[in-house]
Amino acid sequence: MVRTSVVILRGKADTATVAINGAVYPAVGGQFAGLAQLHPGANTVLLASGTAIKELKLRYVPARSRQRVQLVYILGQDEKPTYIGQTAVGNEADVRDRIVTMAQVLQAFTAQSFADDGYAAKTFTLATDSQGGPKVDFIRMPESGDDLRRLDGGQLYGLFSPRLDARYNPETTKILAMMGSTRYDVATRTAQAHTALGGGSLALFGSGALRFLPTSIADVPRAFLDGRYVDSKVEFDDSGNR
Repeated sequence: MVRTSVVILRGKADTATVAINGAVYPAVGGQFAGLAQLHPGANTVLLASGTAIKELKLRYVPARSRQRVQLVYILGQDEKPTYIGQTAVGNEADVRDRIVTMAQVLQAFTAQSFADDGYAAKTFTLATDSQGGPKVDFIRMPESGDDLRRLDGGQLYGLFSPRLDARYNPETTKILAMMGSTRYDVATRTAQAHTALGGGSLALFGSGALRFLPTSIADVPRAFLDGRYVDSKVEFDDSGNR
C-alpha cells in the first residue's frame, strides 16, 4: 500500500530505456528510476524493458491529515492566468496542470527520501478538490499586475502573507504560492514579481520557470531530460546554470 498519488520506481535493466506506463526513462549504468501516476484503489503499473514486460500491482490509499499544503496561484486584479512564455489570453487548466504535477513530484520525492534514510515513507498532504485531486486556488489581489511588479520579493511576501493567513488557517495549512505576475526585462536582465521566500505558513515563488515544468507525470521525462541551456540575454533563466 502506498499513500501518495505518484510513486518513484527504481530497478535494474539491461536495456537503454525503461517505459513506465508508456513514459520512457533512460537506464544508466544498468539502473533506472521513473514515476508512476496512481488512482485510489488497486493499480496495475506496466514496466517495459525491451521485449520484457512486468506488471506491478500497487494499492493507493490517499493519506488523510488535518495538516495540509494548499497550492495557490496569485494574480493581479487585471491579469489572466498566464506566465512567461504563455499567450496573454491565459489558460487556467495549463497553469493548474503544471503546478499540480510539480507538487506531486515533490510529494513523492519527500516520501522516497524518508524511506531511503530508513524512516517511514511519510510526506506532506495536499489540499484536495471535490474530485479528490490536488486543489489549486487562483487568487486575485486588489493591486494590478504592474503594481505588483514594482515591489521586491520582501514587499510581495509582506503583502501576501497576512492576506493568505486570513483566508486559510495557518494552524493547519501551509501555503505554496506562485505569482502569475512574474515577468522578465530583457534590457536589464531582471525579473519582476519574482522571489523564493518561505517562513511561517507561506512559501512564495515567482512563476518564471513554470513554462519548463511538465504538464503531467507522463510528461516528466521530456521536461527533466531537456538539456538545453536558457539564454538570459533572451529570456528569464532561473536554472542556477543547471
